[in-house]
Amino acid sequence: MIIGIGTDLANIDRIQAVLDMGIAWKDMAVHNLKTGEPRMTVTGWAKKRLDDLVPDTHEAIVHVTLTDDHPWAQAFVVIEARLKT
Repeated sequence: MIIGIGTDLANIDRIQAVLDMGIAWKDMAVHNLKTGEPRMTVTGWAKKRLDDLVPDTHEAIVHVTLTDDHPWAQAFVVIEARLKT
């Protein structure tokens, strides 16, 4: 079952300015597998919120894809609740 879908289009220069002012992502991070495939990790408040959305019999799977063409970056996220095996 799909729990949520989201997309974001951002100006890279604006995001860099925010990061240079000391704002940092704390509860969500994207890293790449050796294959280059992006993976999202959630911790803290974001993890608690995600856990609250998913039935106890399911696990949350976060699918993410990213693209950029300076000065723009776009992310698309699908959160799936998959039955635990």
